[in-house]
Amino acid sequence: MMLWAERRDMWNVDRYNPGPMKRSILGLMLIGVLVTSAWAQKGSPPEKLQSTDIFLTYYKGPPVADPAAYHNSQPGMDFESELQSDDDERFCLQSPQLARTTGVWKGDIEPSYWIHANARPTEAEAYASEHGQKHRQDSVLVFEASADGQDTEYVLSWRAAPALTSPSVVFEAVRRAGFSAATLARNRLLIVDPKAAKMAAAESLKTALGAELITLRGRVRLLDAGDMENALRLYDAFPHSCPTH
Repeated sequence: MMLWAERRDMWNVDRYNPGPMKRSILGLMLIGVLVTSAWAQKGSPPEKLQSTDIFLTYYKGPPVADPAAYHNSQPGMDFESELQSDDDERFCLQSPQLARTTGVWKGDIEPSYWIHANARPTEAEAYASEHGQKHRQDSVLVFEASADGQDTEYVLSWRAAPALTSPSVVFEAVRRAGFSAATLARNRLLIVDPKAAKMAAAESLKTALGAELITLRGRVRLLDAGDMENALRLYDAFPHSCPTH
């Protein structure tokens, strides 16, 4: 209360009337405070490191029968090298782990990649946006874990790879449970759920697949073309210095 009273008194022209020089200095200070506040509202650094999952692909085309063939192709290997080359250099991802995965979106199966890292939201979203934009993807997906988040990520897992005939069988169970997208990474199935709207469906899927289920709270970011552009613009507006390893 004392602080607010002091600020009120300082700006009361009847009690405090600085000269031109002081007014200029105070004006610049006020602008600095307002700009800093605006940057903070946009999510600009510094931010806390968060456990983050990034879901990406370079692929655009019809559904594929064998994602592994695309992972082992030259474009697939080039994309992996691209993802690994700047994950901790330009975008400062901490302890990044890359896995080849199989993704499904509205019934279409495609080769995909899952990057798990400790990252700040601005960095993770810019990283996803750079690679999504380069390969003309319609969208990229980022999940940032946070105890007070309103969204969820479901991680269903088996002790070994599921004893099912193909990813299509897993994804059919996903479809029947009411989810339109999922990522299969060997013995893990990852599904994000904005607003935690389908927790009962996740429990049903757990039973159908005979899997263990972990529910993580956090923030889902599905970035379309415009969002990707904005994420990169915001990231490049600030200087970044990655820790040395």
